[in-house]
Amino acid sequence: YVYTDEFKERSLLYRFFYVYPSFFTFKTRIYTGMMLSESVCEMAGLGAYPTSCDPRPGHGPMDYKKTTE
Repeated sequence: YVYTDEFKERSLLYRFFYVYPSFFTFKTRIYTGMMLSESVCEMAGLGAYPTSCDPRPGHGPMDYKKTTE
């Protein structure tokens, strides 16, 4: 419908309010997928820091010197 002449003849306000919910739905699907994939990685024990640097959830590594070794 967006590529038809009928849609192009509509006002700018109508086109904006037609496309905005579509983008919101698409964005919500992407964000949901990202959150689910992040949860799976966390449950599998995958992380960004080695265990030797004493990483804490939400704070990162506590012993920064061991990250450079």
